[in-house]
Amino acid sequence: MRILLLTEFFPDFDKRAFTGGVEARIFYTALFLSKNHQVFVIARRKKSQEKREIRQNLTIIRVGSETEDSLATFPSVLDRLIFTILAFWQGVKLKIDLVEGSNYVAFIPAFLIGIFKKIPKIAWYPDTLIGKWRKYFGLVGFFGEIGERVFVKLGWDKIITISPAVKERLVNYGVRQEKIKVVFCGVDRKVFKPLKKYKTKTLCVVSRLLPYKRAEDAIKALAYVNKKTKTAFKIIGSGPGKENLIFLARRLKILKRVKFYESIDQKRLAQILGRSHILVHPSVVEGFGIVILEAAGSGTPFIAASIPTSKMLAEKLRSGLLFKKKNAKELAEKILELFENKKLYEKLRKNGIENAKKFSWEKLGRETEKVFFSEKGLTL
Repeated sequence: MRILLLTEFFPDFDKRAFTGGVEARIFYTALFLSKNHQVFVIARRKKSQEKREIRQNLTIIRVGSETEDSLATFPSVLDRLIFTILAFWQGVKLKIDLVEGSNYVAFIPAFLIGIFKKIPKIAWYPDTLIGKWRKYFGLVGFFGEIGERVFVKLGWDKIITISPAVKERLVNYGVRQEKIKVVFCGVDRKVFKPLKKYKTKTLCVVSRLLPYKRAEDAIKALAYVNKKTKTAFKIIGSGPGKENLIFLARRLKILKRVKFYESIDQKRLAQILGRSHILVHPSVVEGFGIVILEAAGSGTPFIAASIPTSKMLAEKLRSGLLFKKKNAKELAEKILELFENKKLYEKLRKNGIENAKKFSWEKLGRETEKVFFSEKGLTL
């Protein structure tokens, strides 16, 4: 089969620095599918990336002008509009049997390519933000709100999503249940594995620094925990909220305990996550939460805000605790509980290592492949 995957960004093969779960999923999906199929990926071009890369059956085509980041800003609206046009133009020139769009920017060109070439059109839906765009992204969220209300009404042949919670929201927005297939994300166990922990008790947050990711709750919790026991805090991610987090940490007199990391590759991420004692995941909006899987595979228990996806992973992995979202005091209490209860900590650590085996990128690839074959009227 000849498959076209449209996405906003696709990482360099060697560096593998992912900006989020969407990029990780598209990378591993493309890698798996290219073992037995001809796969094309069309994406935007980040600074210093090649316009075209070919790895055996996998061809990556990057279009548009170079961009530094993936933030949603007014100037980026025009760049993303240009991308949709260029992506469509490149896509219609390819000889393909099926097309998938993997995020908001890729949906329109993917759908139009499917119509133009009369081939199955698949949408991969990582999350839904209808009714919340303005709250989380300000005025620029106006475009996202309009766009998503259009995207869910398009005549997709199939929608793949990553959790039952997202499926439920899509159904509430009018998508027929039989059109939706849930395929969980995975973890690369060769990369994310147990490591010797830091000597100092260390918390870790892996997240884009956006308002709904709530990294400030972790900063506030650290201030409380640090009064009881000296604790280091590592924040991995970038975004417009960084300066506010630095200001907050300085005001709470814990800035020297906090270290920020930006644009690190997957290998470095795995080292920090594996050596940290606890992953703190205070995000209140999450389609899945891949980093929780990565923490589990690394033998690092997690403490996450009690939202549907984190509840699901807590149940399946049995390697973490939940706290009431936006409640920094309860988060701090959960952190101290794990620090002080060594028996519980060890139980969660072992559970995570064992249960993370149930989630693999290969399994995601196989299930995605089955969806693609079914839309072509074929079976594996």
